[in-house]
Amino acid sequence: MSKVSNSTPDAPRYSGSKVSLGGSNAYSGILNGMHVADYKMSDADSKIYDYALNTIAQILPNINTFEPQTLSNLEDSVNAYRESGINDINDFYNNSLNNIKNDIVSRFGNLDNSMFGQNLNELEKSRANSISNFAQSVLARQNELMNNELNQRYALINLLSGLSNNIYTKALNTLGFALNGSSNLNSFNNNLYNVAAHNNNNSSNSLINPDLLNTAMAVFPYFL
Repeated sequence: MSKVSNSTPDAPRYSGSKVSLGGSNAYSGILNGMHVADYKMSDADSKIYDYALNTIAQILPNINTFEPQTLSNLEDSVNAYRESGINDINDFYNNSLNNIKNDIVSRFGNLDNSMFGQNLNELEKSRANSISNFAQSVLARQNELMNNELNQRYALINLLSGLSNNIYTKALNTLGFALNGSSNLNSFNNNLYNVAAHNNNNSSNSLINPDLLNTAMAVFPYFL
């Protein structure tokens, strides 16, 4: 049979807990009479977290504002698109007009025929209409470029937010592990203390109460 000493058992002291995860550390314990829980990021996590938050802070206030240099770059892209489109239209109509003129001259010797002249005029009107319609395409291209610029900014914000949120969640989870470890260990210590105190109060020859012992050992597997 197991016996316990009749001396008063020492009160259990608070047991802290420390968890390490990928170079990051979480600690739960007593500091200057206060219960504290502290988390120290790894160097890599700290750099990513700080960069993400600092970059978001820089971008967010003016996320929908286009700086002069950005506007200039967009304007250059739109102008290049406009010039390329107009050149393509002119090349098409110029080739068509030249082919028709050459065909008329080869067949009739000149361009004085009013019917052919009217057809050429209609072709010139078609060219003007094509250029006018292309102006709508230029406007659509400008809006597309501006929307692409904004979408890239929003995508960067989302990426940085995801990175910082993942690191923050990792910190909370690791702190939770440390706090749970402390809680389980202190429950174990308190249960052992209660067993010793109970048996000490009865007598030095009394048997250890099996119910209290089972309660004390219930959390023991957490610390194996």
